[in-house]
Amino acid sequence: MKQEIIFLVLILLASCASQSTEKQLAEKAAKSHVTTSKALGAEIDELISRSKKLTEAQKKELLSIMEKNKARAIELSEQTYKIRSVLVEELLSDKPDVKKINLLKNQIRDVEKLRLKNTFETVEKFSSIVIQHENRKEFIDHLTTIDRR
Repeated sequence: MKQEIIFLVLILLASCASQSTEKQLAEKAAKSHVTTSKALGAEIDELISRSKKLTEAQKKELLSIMEKNKARAIELSEQTYKIRSVLVEELLSDKPDVKKINLLKNQIRDVEKLRLKNTFETVEKFSSIVIQHENRKEFIDHLTTIDRR
């Protein structure tokens, strides 16, 4: 019985800590001035350039990663907008085809998954470079919201 109570208390504490962290992150996000992909890119570039912990080689590598992320994000954005255009065209046609609409919706979903994958692959690449640095948290906080620059 005593062990069960201790276990429940530990679960409760872990839950509270998690909620506290989530609340802190939500508050931090609400205060952020970054609201566009362009502003996010500028913020990341600034964080990289002002870092005193990163070597010049690491900074160049991070910027290279960002450029590749940006190129892929643009490619995927263009792809999803093209598909969305066809979807709207189909929806507004004289006889919308439900099968085509569902196929287009699935295609959009697949492209959006690729965009998200691109984001998290970039986060992982960044993390592998900055993880040993004390200021890694500021990089990772910004990187987790990367969509496109």
